[in-house]
Amino acid sequence: LYALAAAVGLKDRVSRVGLVCGLAPMVLPQLSGAMPVPARLLFSVMTLAPVLAAPLLRRLVCPLLARFPEFVFRLLAPTMPVADRETLGRPDVRNVMTAVIREAFAGGGAGPVQDLLLLGGPLDFDLRGVTTPVELWHGDADRTVPPEHGHWLADHLPDARLRICEGEGHFSLPVRQADSILREFRGMLEAER
Repeated sequence: LYALAAAVGLKDRVSRVGLVCGLAPMVLPQLSGAMPVPARLLFSVMTLAPVLAAPLLRRLVCPLLARFPEFVFRLLAPTMPVADRETLGRPDVRNVMTAVIREAFAGGGAGPVQDLLLLGGPLDFDLRGVTTPVELWHGDADRTVPPEHGHWLADHLPDARLRICEGEGHFSLPVRQADSILREFRGMLEAER
């Protein structure tokens, strides 16, 4: 959603947007209901009781995840498709993802908590204001951000094209399809010049 907000706010400078496994507004029941239970609970608590939830996350959950980033994988494992388990089973990918999670929480919980508040609340911009083309890639096996999010975005953006990648999950898609996605996106940008 940050890239879409940038496309609205920086219209003259953004010629195209690409989203891989993009999250749609979480205030919509049909989209939040498709999420795994831990994510659904987290967004619900942050939306319904941010004054209580935010300090708890900042002081307890975020420091815990900074110290034990592997816990994220254990939390997501029950809902992960085979493609994601295989991808995260690769030591090179697992090491990078662990470092990314550790770094995300290293500065404390203010940033992640702010993300949850923004992503869980109503958009403060109109999607119809995204006048640049938006390219969407989503895996049909994604259980972290289910493909319903990609379909919803494609249906609500003025100029969007969705590609559903068969057998790909949330973590496998950007790893296994990175070269083809970047090649396709670069080709589009070069064609615009």
